[in-house]
Amino acid sequence: QLVSGVDITSFWISTYVWDMILYCILIVLVMIVFMLFGRESTTRVFVGDSDTALVTFLLMLSYGFSSLPFAYIFSRYFVNHSTAQISILGLLFLTGFVAVTIQFILSNIESTEYIADGL
Repeated sequence: QLVSGVDITSFWISTYVWDMILYCILIVLVMIVFMLFGRESTTRVFVGDSDTALVTFLLMLSYGFSSLPFAYIFSRYFVNHSTAQISILGLLFLTGFVAVTIQFILSNIESTEYIADGL
């Protein structure tokens, strides 16, 4: 950004807008796949009716709105871009998938429901 002479604020805003455009295209493609396989019981949870589909879309959109600035901020702490990408991807995977799975498992076991409620 400093080589091209662009203002740093303009650089980060345009980068964020571009990344969100790409992310929205990805969300639309995911929603199309969900709707194509919507008759299956596993995807009916995500697009069973219009309200459920809207909530799924908004949930994925809000995840993008929050995870992109998170990735931008934490990427400043790395010198190597490959290390930054892998580390941030791993952290987002842990918080977005593993933590949710653990909470789901704990909430379905009677003796550990109180732990899940605390999370």
